[in-house]
Amino acid sequence: MRLILLLLVLFTSQFAFAQATNLASDVVTKRNNIENEVRRNLEDLISTRLEKKTFNVAVRAQLSPIQPPKKEKEPEADKLPEGMDIGSIDVRNVVDSYEKKIEELKLKKEQLKEEKQFQISSLEVFVGLDTQAYPESYAKELNKWLQDRLTKDYGKVAKATVGKINPKIEKPKDPITGKPEATPETWAQMLRKWAPVIAAGLLALALFIMGLLLRSGMNSIASAQKPLTIEQKGELAIEGTGTDALGGGDEQELLPAPVSRLASEELDMMIKKIAFVCMEIGARTNELIKVWIDANEEGFAKTALLVDCLITAREKIMKETGAMAALRIPLEQDMISNYEEHLAEAYRNVGMMDDPEKLKMLKGIYWDLISVRTLGIQSLRRPFDFLNQAAPSDVKELLDHQPDDTRALAMMYLPKETQSDLLTSMDEFNKLNTIRSMLLNAEVDVKKLWDHDTSVKVVVESQQSKEQTRLVNLFPRTLEAIQTLTPVDEITTLRKVSPSLPMDGRNLKHNYLTLAFVDEWKPDYLRRLTQIATAEEVLNLIRVIPQAQEAILAQCPPMMKTILSDDLKLSSKVDLNVQNQKVKALKAKWAKLIQSENITIARLYVDREMGEANVA
Repeated sequence: MRLILLLLVLFTSQFAFAQATNLASDVVTKRNNIENEVRRNLEDLISTRLEKKTFNVAVRAQLSPIQPPKKEKEPEADKLPEGMDIGSIDVRNVVDSYEKKIEELKLKKEQLKEEKQFQISSLEVFVGLDTQAYPESYAKELNKWLQDRLTKDYGKVAKATVGKINPKIEKPKDPITGKPEATPETWAQMLRKWAPVIAAGLLALALFIMGLLLRSGMNSIASAQKPLTIEQKGELAIEGTGTDALGGGDEQELLPAPVSRLASEELDMMIKKIAFVCMEIGARTNELIKVWIDANEEGFAKTALLVDCLITAREKIMKETGAMAALRIPLEQDMISNYEEHLAEAYRNVGMMDDPEKLKMLKGIYWDLISVRTLGIQSLRRPFDFLNQAAPSDVKELLDHQPDDTRALAMMYLPKETQSDLLTSMDEFNKLNTIRSMLLNAEVDVKKLWDHDTSVKVVVESQQSKEQTRLVNLFPRTLEAIQTLTPVDEITTLRKVSPSLPMDGRNLKHNYLTLAFVDEWKPDYLRRLTQIATAEEVLNLIRVIPQAQEAILAQCPPMMKTILSDDLKLSSKVDLNVQNQKVKALKAKWAKLIQSENITIARLYVDREMGEANVA
């Protein structure tokens, strides 16, 4: 019986202690929530007026539970526990009755916990201001405003205090005590420590070497046994002579990348691509070469590089497959006869090209071939492009015998310089007819345009075939010999020789860049020469060519003209070395200018035949 009573006392005390602990925990949680909420609201509110870095807010709250209203208890009759009223005591009945009471107490605890409410008994707000940012008078003003705000929101229990933020006191750093030096490891300890890493590295190296050996061995076996076959739809079918060819095997493999003898793999790949496109377009390659040559001087370089490319590709295919590829050199006999010297010069220039230059030109060749393969030869041609390289006088003579419509269409596609020269040389009647035809043919059917182009081209080719003679063009070699002369000797020699040449050396003047005949240049180009030259360079040029003094001075800028006029009046000893240096420098400047602006040498000169026609 005593044991039962002791257990009841212990249980009741533990229940009361747990209830008090839960109550305290609820108070702390609610207080922290209220303090954080009030502090956050005040910080947001104050930050609308002050910068957040210049103030701090702290909140302290006190809570008290709200006591529920007391209920009047009805008097209950004293009731003994079950089993103690009469007779002997049954312990099991007593324990069961107390278990029921314990459950009732637990239920009441949960109800009290849920119904428990608190009220704010005290709320203190502390605001610290940076004294460097705000004066003391502003702190008093903020204190009054804050107190009013808290009283309005929380009543008289709220109290506000505004103070100063004290500067931080840095804690002195503890002196760093030196760590005791570790004893160096011995070689045996280091070897034992790194032994697993060394073993793994050796194993990986062994596996890598074994993989390389296996790969090289498999490649050797594959290259020795597998045939190479090039499949070409249409003309070409090159088969290898390996085991499948002899045994009638059905499987065929594409040509693997041959070992390049060139420095650039990209160059080698481009050569192969060009070779295979040439196989497909066949004889149309000859038409493409004619378009290149008719267009500009670069066409000879493209032709020479294409021939070199096809020969290289044929050699590689022969080396890899043992069969001769169907790659013919795309040069017809009449083309070789007409342009033999030009092509020979182009071959020499291509031989001196480096790989980047070749690759750049080969890319242009490749896309020209693709255009011919997919769009046709007309995609690369411009109407009447074969007249671009002809002299203006030859073009004039050719177009004079053509109908007005053909002449007008050809004029539209000629270079601007040639157009200007032709229109200037025409008489009034032909000029009016040409302009009228150009305006009437503002829109022309494509077929009609190419028909006119073909009619003129037929005339040009027929004239070339009549004049075709087996001659050796030594003019380039002559120019090479002239280039060995000094600049002053070149000018004096050419001026003495030109009167004895056909048409006063017109072929020489139109194909060789020299300053010997500046007095025969068009005024615009002579003016541009004086604009890029120094006064000393022009002075030495005039002293070498006294006959050109008047023409040169007429195109000089005013200041330069005054300086040169004064210098020419002085009699000074001429230094031949200085003259050569100045004339050479001026010629180099002029060569750079006309090359950058793509000006042909023939355009520099006044055409005497056209000039005489204008005078007439």
